[in-house]
Amino acid sequence: MRSQPWFRVLMAAASITMSASMLTDLGYAQTFGHELIVVSPKKLPVETRQPGIAMTLHLVGPQTLYLYIEEQNGQKLAVYDVSDPARIRLKKTAQMVVSGTYDFVQSAGPSLELIRYRDGGGVAMLDLSKPKEPIMSAIGSIAGRSYIVPRELVNGSNVPSEKAVDYEIFPPSSTQPLLTVKGVLQQETDSGNGTTYLLTGDGLTVIRDIKAERRLAASAPPWTNTIDDN
Repeated sequence: MRSQPWFRVLMAAASITMSASMLTDLGYAQTFGHELIVVSPKKLPVETRQPGIAMTLHLVGPQTLYLYIEEQNGQKLAVYDVSDPARIRLKKTAQMVVSGTYDFVQSAGPSLELIRYRDGGGVAMLDLSKPKEPIMSAIGSIAGRSYIVPRELVNGSNVPSEKAVDYEIFPPSSTQPLLTVKGVLQQETDSGNGTTYLLTGDGLTVIRDIKAERRLAASAPPWTNTIDDN
């Protein structure tokens, strides 16, 4: 006999409530109104209990999400699989060749993160095309990958938070931009399919990554998670 939708919802809610209650009883977490579960560092895997400097999330596949945490003055980058928040796993601790500590600035492509050194040493690119083998590279030295970055950062200046800036699109292994989009107010990159959205005073500029789209289409399940199909 098929269960009624309301019955399945009640069972799911009861399961979540019971799980949260069990976690709290065991001292693993603190719950708030059966909506939030706060897990303290002491209750996470021992590998996560390291002093961190900065972190960034990267979507590896349709159902795989990695968290990268910078450690030891930037010399190490811990790679965690956080696809299931209840089962966080350390995948690898990568040794990085860097000149010091840095901050993750923004996505510059489907597998690229722009970083900025905290000591004023400029910017570089973190290549995550091999998720468990991150590589730090200088601007213009990444073979086979295009990237999109603010002109001010490439020139070593800070980007004001409330000012329109120009974004430059660089082809693979080139120090000269292929195209400049002027007056960008905001930038967002879909880390899944690689699409970058640049909002300007003239409207929206969309930069698609065809290779990333094809790779995602090949690995995605044969269904979509669209709520409103009308």
